Amino acid sequence: MRKPRIGFIGLGTMGMPMAARLLEAGYPLTVFNRTQKKMLPLVAKGATGADSPKSVAVLSQVIITMLPDSPDVKEIILGKHGIIEGISQGKIVIDMSSILPSVAVHIAQALSEKGAEFLDAPVSGSTQGAERGTLSIMVGGEAKTLARAHPILGVLGNTIYHQGPVGTGQLAKLGNQIIVAALMAADAAAIALVERGGGNSQSAITSWQGGLAHNRVLERKAEPMCTRTFPPAFRASLHLKDLKNIEGAVRALFPRMVKEPSSPLKMPHPELEFVLMLKRLYELLIAMGYADEDHSAIIRDFDL
Repeated sequence: MRKPRIGFIGLGTMGMPMAARLLEAGYPLTVFNRTQKKMLPLVAKGATGADSPKSVAVLSQVIITMLPDSPDVKEIILGKHGIIEGISQGKIVIDMSSILPSVAVHIAQALSEKGAEFLDAPVSGSTQGAERGTLSIMVGGEAKTLARAHPILGVLGNTIYHQGPVGTGQLAKLGNQIIVAALMAADAAAIALVERGGGNSQSAITSWQGGLAHNRVLERKAEPMCTRTFPPAFRASLHLKDLKNIEGAVRALFPRMVKEPSSPLKMPHPELEFVLMLKRLYELLIAMGYADEDHSAIIRDFDL
């Protein structure tokens, strides 16, 4: 059976290895990136370079976007020379960026007027997962659209779960980012506490891993935290972006509780307070000049 031509837009840290996997899996591939020289390695391997998102949509049956944030996705899909200008009946757009759920819903509505289908399918798993095809993919949209796209997503990830209608993929990803940021901060605070008191952080970590404190973030990030070396698998600036999106979603979903605190302490809703605390930790890290380091560099906050 002939494989559909895929369009891939956004060849950054995550997008490049994802697009490369699709090409290696035998899918005809058309690529676009705003910094066009980033297309050259894939073009050299057989991909077709396009001059605009519109051209990608014209040439492709399935179009994947992997971009930094909501404004970028809106521009590429709905803007001048965007995907929407080249899309047609029956084509599928899959946005794998991490954006606001409300933006995903707005894009889906606009594309549906052209007869196109849409999935929001953000991922978790860092650059290693992108390279190995082991990403966790959280999908919002129609089940029948996911069924059509599943073979393609299966090249990129080994955990693909349908979350519900459009926007719920993004909600699941925002929840994921709360958990990761909270664990990252908790692990960093614990390691810094042991070190500051003169203890052996490696021994403490071994003890934690044998009990309830064990977590995957500790598994993967203990070494960079202990050695204070942070090659970026996921940049701190991107985690701050996600936390800002989470704050926006919380303010939209809990408006009464945010504006009219019901607590006897007269504090904002605990969901908002918790997210703001995590956001402040990453804002401090970035203010110190570590935006491009891995998000595990949050331990630098606790070294002050």
